Amino acid sequence: MMSRTLRTVILGLAAFALLVGIFIVINGPSEPFPDEKQIALACVEGALMILIGCFLGAVGLGIIKEKRKIPINPKPVGEINKKLRFDGLYCEFQSDGFHLTNYCLRFYDDGTVISATVGASREEELAGEGNIPHYPREFWFDKKKADYLKDFGFFETSEDKISFTQVGECGSIDYSGVINDDGLTLDTHSNINGRDAKDRVYKFIPFEDIEEWKKGYGV
Repeated sequence: MMSRTLRTVILGLAAFALLVGIFIVINGPSEPFPDEKQIALACVEGALMILIGCFLGAVGLGIIKEKRKIPINPKPVGEINKKLRFDGLYCEFQSDGFHLTNYCLRFYDDGTVISATVGASREEELAGEGNIPHYPREFWFDKKKADYLKDFGFFETSEDKISFTQVGECGSIDYSGVINDDGLTLDTHSNINGRDAKDRVYKFIPFEDIEEWKKGYGV
């Protein structure tokens, strides 16, 4: 997983390579009176530096992504607190007054946890309906598909405590907290930007109460 520091270094090297390549192509060889062979060689060197810069830029921006293996066999989780449920989603709603975002967690009895985030569309915001709650759909959580890699983790429980690290394309987030009768209370630490959040309340909502749950693609 690429950290923010590594991404910054790679993008810096990409910018340097691009600038050097462009400089070489524009200014040509360093010799005062170059011949055609020296000019051609300088053009090749400049073009090569530009290609290296483009490649590093693509890696840094995530256009070329490292290949990740889908974790098939989570480690044993031991005895799981019976309050933790697998027949629904744990949802935290956050609103800025115009847009309501639903941060969802789905737990599995094999120790896996997958997250998803959903909110109002731009059209709903413009229509003044940005605070209508939305929920993810069942196919978003298909562990047989590559999308499973986007935001997953493995949880551990001890009595009423729970902890896990959610791994995504941009980095990871650490969660720890308490299992309640009707939800979770979690503290989080982002390994992406270093931010901490305390006492995030996730309410449990059964699948049968989620209208969008069974809807398919484009519905």
